[in-house]
Amino acid sequence: MKEKIVFILGAGFSNPTGAPLVDGFLKEARDIYFNENEFLEQVEKDFFGKVFKYHGDLAKARTRTKFDIDNIEDFFSILDINIASSKKQSFKEIRRALVYVIIKTLERLIKEDGYALYYNFVRDLCDLSDQYDYSFVTFNYDLILERALENGSCLYNYCLHPDKFPIKSFQKKVLKLHGSSNWLICNQCKKVMVLNHKALGNLYSSSCSSCKQEVIPLLIPPTWNKRFDSTFIENVWHFAFEELRQANRIIIIGYSLPPTDIYFRDFLTLCLKDSDPLRKIVVIDPNNSIKERYESFFEADFSRRYLNFIQRTFSERSEGWGITAKEMIEGELDGSIDGY
Repeated sequence: MKEKIVFILGAGFSNPTGAPLVDGFLKEARDIYFNENEFLEQVEKDFFGKVFKYHGDLAKARTRTKFDIDNIEDFFSILDINIASSKKQSFKEIRRALVYVIIKTLERLIKEDGYALYYNFVRDLCDLSDQYDYSFVTFNYDLILERALENGSCLYNYCLHPDKFPIKSFQKKVLKLHGSSNWLICNQCKKVMVLNHKALGNLYSSSCSSCKQEVIPLLIPPTWNKRFDSTFIENVWHFAFEELRQANRIIIIGYSLPPTDIYFRDFLTLCLKDSDPLRKIVVIDPNNSIKERYESFFEADFSRRYLNFIQRTFSERSEGWGITAKEMIEGELDGSIDGY
């Protein structure tokens, strides 16, 4: 029987393509907005304008409290608190604008020449398919993983519509807990549509295929407030729970386990509670502070028995092609820190 491997992917996984990390996301978005050489459609300028007007107003609070205004998690979290504590429609409009700003920023910063790393990663996994059954739980809005899978002729399933589109044994589960830049949800009937990455240019003009009403990108904030606007997202979280609970090995790449994402911390706790098949958890991240964060999250005895921390970036390898899938799964790369 094949071993079950689950990859948990955070912003550090996508960063080698130019995709921004969490803590500098809004700085990168601001540079796009104020760069005269960056062409933006008028509707896009309006979205950026709303977000950075709110951003500027929020900056006043930094004279009284310490917070990172360019950190997308902190910014999203504060905006959601504003929405929850105020009846003003304007905050909801800012949140809607922020979703489009996120997608446009990713579109502008992700470079085509960065994909080779991911094509090799998928090819590695295909070579190991006789030994391992693997799936992906990702927090990333971008389509880097999907494009790499498509390049390797690997079929995948988002598990949004398991009744309508049953998961086949040859499909890899790609479970995007925070939504995706190519998922659209109808404001009226809550139907979810999935666009091909080549059709993202139609984002502003798309309408629901059922009721013809407006559709907007389906992104879930990376914060305390997980507002599931659709049962389809609940399906994704359900499958993620089962995958993690049944995993033999969990490989975490570039996910910082942020303090603001209390929901996923509790979710992971429940997944691990009955995870009898679990043999190893491998965390890949270059930052010592992230190692300490995982150390404080897990019990010391559990850490000694199951955890292996590889203090490197996903792309870091002497040959220049990144850590191989085999090295990740086995967790025996030189420079790793077994059990902390």
